[in-house]
Amino acid sequence: MTQDSHRKGIMSHAEALSGSTPALSRDGRRAIAAAAVGTLIEWFDFSLYGSLAALFAAKLFFPHQSDSVALLAAFAAFGVPYVARPFGGILVGRFGDRHGRKPALIFTIVLMSASSFATGFLPTYDMIGIWAAVLLVTLRLAQGFGAGAEFAGALALTAEYTPQRRRGFYTALMQATSLGGVLLASLAFLIVSSLPQDALLSWGWRIPFLCAGPLCIVALYMRSKLDESPEFVAVMDRLRSVGAAAQPLRQLLSNRKREVALSFAMMSSINVLTYTLMTFSVSFLTNTRHLPATTALTAVSVGTFFGIIANPIAGSLCDKYGFRRIWTIAMSISIPGIFLFFMAARSSPNWLVIVALSAIFSVGHAGAAGAFPGIFVNIFPTEVRHTGIAFTKELSGAIAAGTTPLVGAALVLYGHGTPWWVAAYVAAWCLIGVLAVRGIGSGSETPRHAQLLAHEPASAGTESTGREEVATARPLTD
Repeated sequence: MTQDSHRKGIMSHAEALSGSTPALSRDGRRAIAAAAVGTLIEWFDFSLYGSLAALFAAKLFFPHQSDSVALLAAFAAFGVPYVARPFGGILVGRFGDRHGRKPALIFTIVLMSASSFATGFLPTYDMIGIWAAVLLVTLRLAQGFGAGAEFAGALALTAEYTPQRRRGFYTALMQATSLGGVLLASLAFLIVSSLPQDALLSWGWRIPFLCAGPLCIVALYMRSKLDESPEFVAVMDRLRSVGAAAQPLRQLLSNRKREVALSFAMMSSINVLTYTLMTFSVSFLTNTRHLPATTALTAVSVGTFFGIIANPIAGSLCDKYGFRRIWTIAMSISIPGIFLFFMAARSSPNWLVIVALSAIFSVGHAGAAGAFPGIFVNIFPTEVRHTGIAFTKELSGAIAAGTTPLVGAALVLYGHGTPWWVAAYVAAWCLIGVLAVRGIGSGSETPRHAQLLAHEPASAGTESTGREEVATARPLTD
């Protein structure tokens, strides 16, 4: 590390401790842009199959099953990469904590985009039989491995380049760009779904996946110009000065089990809500309610659009009122909100379905989604941040997120076509999320908010002195 980089790292810590709000540097703006573009592409790539699974995958890859069984098989393939994501999160996250955010983020975007691009060339069941599904699952596994550490790396980079008093806004901006990727995927399939059925099932469905190629080139160029954050440079220099090496996974499992467990519960609650609204709702509206695919995709697209706008607003509210408070309010609203959405989705006019989905996206979901990125970067200090966020987020993805559409489809069958068991499942997870953030306590806040909440027990991630943990982190040894 250069002396100049070390000096910039010390200045960054001094600004954080003083509570000042310096403007973003040129490097900071570049880092946020590169993180945002990569996150946008990640979720565009990863969400493409979600739309495909809800609409066409059963016909393309599982055509000789009954409609219900084929849909379950398509959603099972949707969940497969979530098995690989925790392994990618652990291995690539550990690399990012030991060797830098930049090389880790370059690796993830290349692997994910290559997998999506290759999906656009996949033969279907009618061409090569069962091997089509095998190839699909293989590419989904590779994509999941790359996606496992992408968002965590983008969050870590963003948090380390931005002033603490704006941490909520900028980390929520990363969540907004992830929703932007989901929106682009929905819009892509909304456009191609207007093609004649024969053209759509022959070549039209491939077009969105092939877009991953040129998008990857843009993100790769932007990330190649990045420097490591001053905060990360300072921590690595300090560890080397005492002859220590970062051991992020070991520290997480030995010293931070409580933070990992509670953040897992938080992440699972927002994952279940997210994938119910974004993926399962499309299936319910088209296969159970029998609405046109364009109507279902329009509802999700409009709702996601309002979520994109609301996420940074929620992040700014977190900067003002505290992350825990905004999260708790948002998840509490989502409990009745999910029942109200399914009431509208079951029998209301199309316009009311769109309004209901937009309402829960822009209030309940957006508030929680805007709060959790900041909570996670506050819980985990710099030397374990990439691994900590990736491990808990992707373990939750494997257990809760990837299974949500499958569980939802099964619960609708169990409920004889009604969505109430699905709504109860989502509401239960929202309640778990509220309880989890209470367990984290003031560790969910930046030091500034932690000082305001000093009458509450300090716990995960932030010392009771109000100092940022990265400034007092102990050397990590074997």
